[in-house]
Amino acid sequence: MLRVFVFLLCLATAIHARSLCDLSADDGIRCECTETEAVCEPTRPLESLVPADHRLPYEKFKSRRNVRTITSLLLQSPDDKSLLKKFPNDIFKEPLHFKVVTVAHGALSVLEPFTAFGSDIVRELTISECDITELKKKAIVGLKSLMKLDLSMNLMTEFGTGVLSDLPMLEELIIAHSELKEVKAHAFVELGALKSLSLKDNKLTSFDNELLTGLERLERLDLSYNFLEKIDDNSFVDVPRLTHIDLTGNRLLSVTPTTFKGLYFLRNLSMGYNDLTSLPDAFLRDSRVLKHLNLERNRLRTVTLDSLHGLQVIRPDFFLDLRFNPLTCSCDLYYLTELRKRRLATMANEFEDPPEFRNLQCRVPDGDSFEPRVIDDELFVKNQCQELGGLAQHIPPPSSQSISHSPTYSSASSLNTSTANPLRPLLPVILAALLLLRLVEH
Repeated sequence: MLRVFVFLLCLATAIHARSLCDLSADDGIRCECTETEAVCEPTRPLESLVPADHRLPYEKFKSRRNVRTITSLLLQSPDDKSLLKKFPNDIFKEPLHFKVVTVAHGALSVLEPFTAFGSDIVRELTISECDITELKKKAIVGLKSLMKLDLSMNLMTEFGTGVLSDLPMLEELIIAHSELKEVKAHAFVELGALKSLSLKDNKLTSFDNELLTGLERLERLDLSYNFLEKIDDNSFVDVPRLTHIDLTGNRLLSVTPTTFKGLYFLRNLSMGYNDLTSLPDAFLRDSRVLKHLNLERNRLRTVTLDSLHGLQVIRPDFFLDLRFNPLTCSCDLYYLTELRKRRLATMANEFEDPPEFRNLQCRVPDGDSFEPRVIDDELFVKNQCQELGGLAQHIPPPSSQSISHSPTYSSASSLNTSTANPLRPLLPVILAALLLLRLVEH
């Protein structure tokens, strides 16, 4: 019994004295730690986080880690990427209970099959700035609890099918600031739990609706700052739950009447910094809950109420940004004054324009040139614009709930009691009859 006690005491002392954070240059990897995070840098070419053989025996490494205290690992080689040429997939081995893993500033080049696999613990995985040029099928597979994956700032030009597999909890995927020119159809078909997909700042020139096949739960899609020139009809029919779409900074020339068909839950659409010259009528007819529409810095000469048909845009919570477009001053833009008034009501300073109306101008023909004018009531009075007949249909009616709880309506209904009590007009007659009957009895 005494021997067992001494052994346990020595083991506890060793674990307390040594941890992952004790690794030094002599071990081939140097680590610094906070209470919950380890930041490690290789000091010579690293193939595994748990150095083997002549570097550091696994059991020795195991004894150098405070069990279950450090849950986040940052492994990087910023000074010499060549020291990190292979992804150390033993990061996911016991007893390393990392929930958040980041591998950065490496020279991984190709992620081979099963590069990252086999963990029920890791929740977030980032592999960024690692000069990845290719991802093989099943490169990342079997991470049962993974919820966020970031592969940004790499060099791959193509993303194929089957690269990501058996990731049943994955909700967020980011492949941004890279060199992607093509994403194969059905590339994400196995990611049924995905809610957010970012392909921001790549070199995509086309968008195939089959790219989103299988993503029925997707809510956010970021395709900003690519080279997209068009988006086909019915491009989003496979992702009906989308609430946010960002197409900022592409080369879009047009959208079709059915580009955004079926997006009944869309609340935010950004198409600023494109080359749009016109918008089709009712192109967002299905998106009646839309609250934010950004069209700044395009080549639009007008945006009529016909284009916005179905949105009921004249309301205090609707954000419509048309700034820095070559808008032509005409009565078609009269509705903007009504929208501005309602938006002003939401501002803390009633004398300060909402941000989307600051610097909002249109151009009035003046000989061979165009003179910019601020869009306000005075402009439309000068142009003798009258309220458009169809404006009312773009102003949402008061909700039935607000009416039923309104003091005005309540007092009105309390006065109208003749309908609620049909005997009330007969009360004087009944009282007189009762009084007469009493006199007769006496």
